[in-house]
Amino acid sequence: MHNTFREFRASLHKYYCKFDDFIEARANPPKRITHENWNMMCDRWETDAWKKKKKGYDVDEVEVFHETNFREKEGWINDKAKDAYLEMKRIIAESTEAGVLTISSAKACEIVLGSRSMQTVNPKSGESLGSNVSSTREKEKNEMAYLKEVNEKLTHELAKWEQRWNDIKKKLDLGAEGEEEEEDNAPSNT
Repeated sequence: MHNTFREFRASLHKYYCKFDDFIEARANPPKRITHENWNMMCDRWETDAWKKKKKGYDVDEVEVFHETNFREKEGWINDKAKDAYLEMKRIIAESTEAGVLTISSAKACEIVLGSRSMQTVNPKSGESLGSNVSSTREKEKNEMAYLKEVNEKLTHELAKWEQRWNDIKKKLDLGAEGEEEEEDNAPSNT
């Protein structure tokens, strides 16, 4: 029932946002709510605290997933949602520890849940979460192996270029020393 009320309140806010100014919005309440309740909702949306809450920070997708799948009194809605959340946190922690690759929370969600998972997951049964967790873990391993291989190739190429640069510097230094010796050994005309 709590979710139903939240959805109802969200649909009212969406209706409220369609108007250009708050006076017009207050004058045109939707038919499914009393004028008194509509004004109460409008009062809420017009406060500075509400506006700050809505525009104050960027959304962290992993925390949104946590908020929508975890209840303080009841815990996780199912084990698959809990596993997916822990997997997202693990991916972010590992990518930060390595120092080579940092993964945003949006990317972690995409890896674990898939790019369209938020539209297709049934939160009651968590049908698509289980298969996504294992398949994305495999994708992640493949991606990390590929990145490691690319890193090794680039490191090897860099070492070759550094060696070439050192060889060039030595030749330039030897050439400069040879010219100095020729000047010292040249007969003087005086």
